[in-house]
Amino acid sequence: MKHYNVSLLTSLLFCALSVAACARLGGRDMTASRLVTKADAERVLGLPIPLETDTTSGIESTCTYGDAADTSRPSLQVTIVVAESAEQVKDADESAKRFEAKTGTVEVVEGIGDEAWLVRREGEQALHVRKNNIAFLLKTTKGGGKEPAYDELKRIAKRVADQL
Repeated sequence: MKHYNVSLLTSLLFCALSVAACARLGGRDMTASRLVTKADAERVLGLPIPLETDTTSGIESTCTYGDAADTSRPSLQVTIVVAESAEQVKDADESAKRFEAKTGTVEVVEGIGDEAWLVRREGEQALHVRKNNIAFLLKTTKGGGKEPAYDELKRIAKRVADQL
């Protein structure tokens, strides 16, 4: 059975940043599938996984390894958004964090970007990172597989944040 399990506020956060921003990915290659590769996804998920979607338009780049709509299978979704300002990202991020705390366990993750935090729910985890005027999200679903490698997810997030 296909099921979409991305929180409403997280979706709204990325939509709001997309609509409000004038910046473009343009001069810098911030393509999600380049910053988080198939090999990265396989290390996080612990098994071979195909790149299912890969889209970049304007100020947003998104890719999915595995089928995120099918919660019975493991997946890794990557979303990168460039906003007008760091303040805009921070405000949206704070709102999302307050909402997510109502539906899952929120943990601050030290040493990644300007701020990073992880939301854990049954069968999924979402690592939110902001750095300057950029927000990115690494969201895993366990599916029928083993628990995603949290330390590997953090390592990848740190590498990506350091490149931004």
